[in-house]
Amino acid sequence: MAFIGDDDCDVHMPPKDLVSFDMRDEEALDEDTPVLTLSEYHKLASSEYTKYAKSKIEELYQYVQTIEKEKETLELEIVRWKEREAKIRSTNVALAKRVNELQQSLTMVLQQREALQKQLFDDITRSAGKELENEHITMLQTQINVLQLTLDEAERARQAAVYKISELSIGGSNDMTTKEEWAAKFKHDYELLLQRSMLNLTQQQERHNVALDIALRKLKLEHAAKIEKLTLAHEIKLTEWRLDEARRGKEIESAMEADRYSARLEMKHHIQNAHIHQKIAITPQHQKSQDDSIVVRLSLDALRGRRMDALKKMCLIRNAFWRQALHQKWYHWQHVTFKATWRREEAQRQLYRCVLRRVMKTTAIAFQTWRSSVITSNQQGLHTTVMQQVLSGERILQWVLSRWRRRIFVAFWKWKSYNLIKPTNDSTQLKKEITKLHEELAKTKAETWRCKRQLLQQFKQSAM
Repeated sequence: MAFIGDDDCDVHMPPKDLVSFDMRDEEALDEDTPVLTLSEYHKLASSEYTKYAKSKIEELYQYVQTIEKEKETLELEIVRWKEREAKIRSTNVALAKRVNELQQSLTMVLQQREALQKQLFDDITRSAGKELENEHITMLQTQINVLQLTLDEAERARQAAVYKISELSIGGSNDMTTKEEWAAKFKHDYELLLQRSMLNLTQQQERHNVALDIALRKLKLEHAAKIEKLTLAHEIKLTEWRLDEARRGKEIESAMEADRYSARLEMKHHIQNAHIHQKIAITPQHQKSQDDSIVVRLSLDALRGRRMDALKKMCLIRNAFWRQALHQKWYHWQHVTFKATWRREEAQRQLYRCVLRRVMKTTAIAFQTWRSSVITSNQQGLHTTVMQQVLSGERILQWVLSRWRRRIFVAFWKWKSYNLIKPTNDSTQLKKEITKLHEELAKTKAETWRCKRQLLQQFKQSAM
């Protein structure tokens, strides 16, 4: 059943006074009863007609007064709504400033974390070098993860604050006191959360600084101890090498002296042979003595033995030099392989960190999409409930208007029948007054519907 009237709005809400005006009568009319069979259509006396007309006029005056009061209340509500919107805007500006401060603090913390990571990496690469222990790395990694978690908590708090700001700007209720209490409570909770996050950040930063100082001191002490150990080991090796070199030098000197002695013996042997040959040449008649040949053979055997000893010593010296070169090459190869394995493990750890960050980012994005979908579904459900309430109000309005029209039609039919039976000057004046009252009623009704339409449009805009 469509509404026929001056207002061309799609959504209608029933006025409060119309419902009271319809339901005030104890003798409510049924929908199914015919109009001509009602008790109101029986013939009445002239005094009863005047009383009935006066009562109807009084009711119309009361209805006009109630409409004017409702108009005043609507204007007051509009003023209150405007004040509330100004307050909400001011709170939104303050909350936006606080969100910006949170973002700046987050950026500062991120910059500090990056600077700390760079300092840590530089200190570790400079101090630890080859033999960096895994315990310090795990400790630093856990501290960095804790900092990352605190940053994620601060980011979630910022997003919750933004979401609550949007809810404040969208939602609205008629009860101003509950809204103000809720806004004050939210403000208090938001300040507590901000203070808690700032305290957590400061505590984590202090703990991180203390742990960094402890780790750096430990690394410095261990580095100094390792350097001392390396210097001692090198000094021990140098002393051993010097002792070996001194021993080998003495052996070489002894071998050279032995060689010199063997050369002297050979010269002596040559001289003795020359003397023997001269004796033989001078005195051929004498026979060779066996002692001379034995002496020569023994001296030759001794010379050969000394030469073999010198060759053995030279071979030992060459083997020692070869072993030293082999040890140097072995130590160089071991250092290169250790460095290569350390670089490979560091690259694997860096790849693992990158993959873990990627997984955390994907999980955060999935959580945000799920959260946004849940929020949109909740808003859609709220919108559907509001529209259902509006439609139910429109149906009630149509039912009330139909009953009100029927009452007016009955009153008008009575008045018309009375005027047809006995037209007088009073009836014409009453008719004029009734028409004036109807015009005023239509004007006030149009104004009230226009105000309500504006309020509904504002509510729709805030809900969207």
